[in-house]
Order: sequence, then structure tokens, then C-alpha cells
Amino acid sequence: MSIDNKLDHYFQCGLNCLLRGEHGVGKTTLISECFERNGLVVGESALIFSAATIDPWVDFIGVPKEVTKDGKTYLDFILPKHFAEDNVQAIFFDEFNRSHKKIRNAVLELIQFKSINGRKFNNLKVVWAAINPEDSEDYEYDVEVLDPAQKDRFQIIIDVPYKPDYAYFENKYGADWASAAIDWWKELPKKLQKQVSPRRLDYALEVSKVNGDLADVLPHETAPRRLSRTLRDGSPKQILSNLLNANKNDELKDFLSDTNNVESCMSDIIKYKKHMKRCLPSIREENLSTAIFKHVEVKNHIEEELSKISTIDDPSRYPDKEEASKYVNVLGSICKSNSDKAMSSWASYTLSSCIPGFMLIGGPKLTLSQLADNITERYEINPSPLTSLESSESDDNSYDVETELNVLRKSLRNSKQTSEKQKILDKAYSIVLNNQSMIDKNIVVLDILNIFCERSQKKTICGSDTINTVLGLSEWGINAYAAEKEMNEKNIKILIKNIPHLFTKCLIGEIEENGEFSIFSLTHKAKVFKELMR
Repeated sequence: MSIDNKLDHYFQCGLNCLLRGEHGVGKTTLISECFERNGLVVGESALIFSAATIDPWVDFIGVPKEVTKDGKTYLDFILPKHFAEDNVQAIFFDEFNRSHKKIRNAVLELIQFKSINGRKFNNLKVVWAAINPEDSEDYEYDVEVLDPAQKDRFQIIIDVPYKPDYAYFENKYGADWASAAIDWWKELPKKLQKQVSPRRLDYALEVSKVNGDLADVLPHETAPRRLSRTLRDGSPKQILSNLLNANKNDELKDFLSDTNNVESCMSDIIKYKKHMKRCLPSIREENLSTAIFKHVEVKNHIEEELSKISTIDDPSRYPDKEEASKYVNVLGSICKSNSDKAMSSWASYTLSSCIPGFMLIGGPKLTLSQLADNITERYEINPSPLTSLESSESDDNSYDVETELNVLRKSLRNSKQTSEKQKILDKAYSIVLNNQSMIDKNIVVLDILNIFCERSQKKTICGSDTINTVLGLSEWGINAYAAEKEMNEKNIKILIKNIPHLFTKCLIGEIEENGEFSIFSLTHKAKVFKELMR
């Protein structure tokens, strides 16, 4: 039952009501409108007093006047007109706990017995009052605490919520302005809502109605211009509803490109999956990222949509590629963020569930086992015939190639200068170039490459002076390994675990850029998602 209906019922039952609520919530308006709905005339059959300013003698008991009767002279009280005529049906004391203690004591008899100094008012049905809460967490009111005897005079105590009343605003300003203003107020942080009471919001609409400046009414932190725009153009929530119902997709996209509109409408968007399906892909990536952090509904929706793709053999046939692309890119950015580790882990897990080997390109650091698993998941293995580096073979059969390579490997482990490491790598390349058929243990060559990558920065490895050497030796070494071993999952993972630094600092980037390298190439599914992430 609404407060209006409750007040009407309690008035008709003749019960005394005490309304309790923060300033500006419309307690006085609720009472006066109730009196008017029930046929009373304020100032005649219904009296409204500001309890902080009333005088119990002048306003209730009356003023003394000398009276002579039967030869005897004495003082009697002349009652105020409204009490003398006994037409009063309702009395309301506003801000009752701001009044002086003597005022509250003086009206105790009136509240309980509907009388003053024993004189009964036969038509008086109710005595009502309104107070500010004595124990408010948000404000310090200059009020007195009602003692139990005073509070006990009221059969009914109603708490009035701190929020604008739609019926009041609609009746005064029309449905469009009522919706626009209340939607704007609801989007304010709680701290700012406390600065804009429903009464101040009412003031703002009154000023706007006469073309005044809302900045003169509302705190600047509340963005008064935004309310002005909302009143002019309509409530963002209503605009969103109209666009969705009319299937105006282009206009919807333009509307949701505005951050203010997104913030205003997000509570409505997340109510229904069909709204999220249509709206979230049109939201800017930075706003969508914020929504993921703030609304679990958005997070769950994206997770559910991406999980659908993981069940499709050919993601290129997924009907909502634009939507998937938006989600993949946003989650990819969250993966790289250090602001929330739990959310970053969730994003990595979600993308890993649908994108083959996602951890290689957007996830956290991997263990050897994780690296091997992700590489075998993301890349196809196409064993190639052993290709030779372009060179002329050495005729010196007495030359111990592998011993020389082992010496270089040891030297590389102990070297510190970048130039020294590059010289060792070049020497290894030269040896392999001229003695390919004499090398039985290709793993030594790959080990040299891995040590070089482990002890060098990525920019050095991928620099113009080094990258061709690294790639040439890598292709020869991996192809030689593939020619020697059966390329089953076990042997592939052994290879990967032997050269993890070579993969993470060089080869993965090469495969991602060109689609293939040596025996490795992107799977079809990985290629599709690579396109989505562009």
C-alpha cells in the first residue's frame, strides 16, 4: 500500500500519524494533499502549523480577556476563530521535534484527547505530526528527541523514504519530465543524492520551467547541464526503450556511443539478456570494460556468448562476429591490466576457453607445461623435409663440429656483453652453414639459440642484425629435429620444453605475424580469432 493510501485510510479511521523522514522528502506535501483529497480546506477545516514557531497560548489555548458576569470580574480565554467555531477536523504539526519542550507538552492533551484545557473539539478527527530522524547517519539535525510519552500519543509511525515521488512529479510537471528528472537523480552517487533532496529536485524543475540556470540550484558535482539536456531531449532510459522497440540499430549505436547515455541506461540494459545482446556490442570498449567490472550481469553475458563460439568448429560462420570481436578485444585488454588480478585471471580463462592457445598471445607468464600445451593447441604441425642452409659444405672431415658447438654453448653461458653473445651466435651460424651434414645432434644448435634468447632482450633478438641468424638456425634445427623424430604430441612437447625462451621471445611472434614457421602453422580456428582481434 502506498503512503498516500495509508494516510487516507488512517485519516478515515481517525488515527494519529507521525511521519518520520529526512528533510526535503515531501512529508508536508503528503499531509496537505491527503487533507485535500478527503475534502478538507487547509486554513479552515485543516490546520498546518510549523511547530518551531507556534505559540501555545495564541494558537491553541487563547488570549486572556477580562470578563464581568453577575457582578464578578475574572479572566477568560478567547479561542482562535478556527477552534471557537469548532470546524477543525485535522491538525498537522510540521517539524514537531524542532519545537520547544513546552510546546510539545502543551499539545499532549490535544493529540491524545482532542481537547484543550478540557474543552473537547467535537469535529477534530486526527492530530498528525512530522519529524526529522533523531539518529540520522547522514545529517545532524537541530532537533529534540521525543520522549516515549510524546511518541506514544501517535498510534501510527510511518517512515518516508528518501527518494522523489513519481506521482507528485508527474502531476506537477508531466510524465516526460518526471521520468527524466527521477532517472537523472537515481543515477547520482548516494553522496550526491544527499545533496539533492527531492525538494531541491522540485526546485530545479521549477527553475527550468522558467528557463533558469540549473547551476544556480544544484551542486556543480551533480552535472546540472546533464539534467538540462535530459529534460530537453527526454530521459535516456525512455530514448533507449524507444530505439529498441523501433529496431533503429544505427540510431541505437549512435546513442550508446555517448558515455553519459550508457551510464544512465546501464541499469535497464542489464535487466534483460536480449537488451545486452543488442546494446553491449555498440558500447565503446572503455565503457564496456567498466561495465564488466561493475555489473556481474555483463560479465556473465560475455562469458556465455564467448562460450558459444568455443562449441563451433568453424568460428568464421559465427553470426555475430562483430559482437565477438568486441568482447575478445575488451577481455584481451583486461588480461593485460594489473588493476584487478582476479578479473584479469577471469578474462584470461574465458578467452582461453574459446581461443586456441590464447595464453601465448595475451595471458600471463606460463610454466613449461602450459607453454607446451598452448603451442600444441594453437599451432598445427606439418613436418617438413630437412632444408639446408645455402652454403658449400666443408671438405675437412677431421673437423669436430659438435665439439666446437659445445665450446660455443659453454662460452655463451658465461658471456655478458651483447656484442660478445652476438659474435658467438654468428660463429655458430657459420659452423652450421658449412658443416650441416656433419651435425648429428641438432639439439645442440637449438640449445645455443635458447641460451642466446634467455640471456638477451627481445629487442636485441628481433633486431635487424640478429633476427635472420636466429630464424635461419631455428628453422634448420627444428626441421632437423622433425626429420629425426616422429612428430607425435610427446616429441613435440619435448622440443618445446627444450627451447622455451626461443619460442616466447622470437618464434611465437614469427608464427603469429606470418601464419607459419618451420613445421608450425596457425590452426584455422586460431586464424579466425586472430582476425576477430584486429
